[in-house]
Amino acid sequence: MVNVICPKCPNCGAPVENDVKRCEYCNSPIIITSFADSFQLPDINKYTSAYKGALTSAPDDPNLNAAIGFCYMRLKMYSQARTCFQKAIDGGLINADTFFYTAVCLLDGKKAFLAKRPTIDKIQELIEAARAIEDKGIYAYFHAYIKFDYFKRKSLITSPNYVELLRKAQRLGVSEHDIGILFDLLRVERPSEL
Repeated sequence: MVNVICPKCPNCGAPVENDVKRCEYCNSPIIITSFADSFQLPDINKYTSAYKGALTSAPDDPNLNAAIGFCYMRLKMYSQARTCFQKAIDGGLINADTFFYTAVCLLDGKKAFLAKRPTIDKIQELIEAARAIEDKGIYAYFHAYIKFDYFKRKSLITSPNYVELLRKAQRLGVSEHDIGILFDLLRVERPSEL
């Protein structure tokens, strides 16, 4: 259960009880915990303002830091999102999506091929942390993208390779919708091999 620090719904402004995940009036998420929570681009300003206000009284709250990180990421402000996600992780938030999206932010909207090896190593570490918490197809798929775009394109031997990770992603039920969201966030074209 999420302990709500926002006294009002970020979307409609209705008062919110403690431990409520969705507003009883507009059914919007109170604290965004992943991109599965539906919030639209025009609403980001409302959510960001509400979370910044709540952070003034609880600056180290991991749930609020992760929630504002999702807002920044939706705006493709990767550096700010990464900082918020890292504060959430450092604050003890054990949420697979937070680790996963921190890894996505490390690419800064560029192809994995262009990243430096320490960045790729950190991305793989974060993906493995996310998969240790909850093994989702999209995590394996993103890892396959890293293995393809960085390792395969640079002719580096790696195990597991991108084909093995693609199979794992399919076994775990990765959806085309999730893949579309991933490449939208990455701001790169989906390779035809994937």
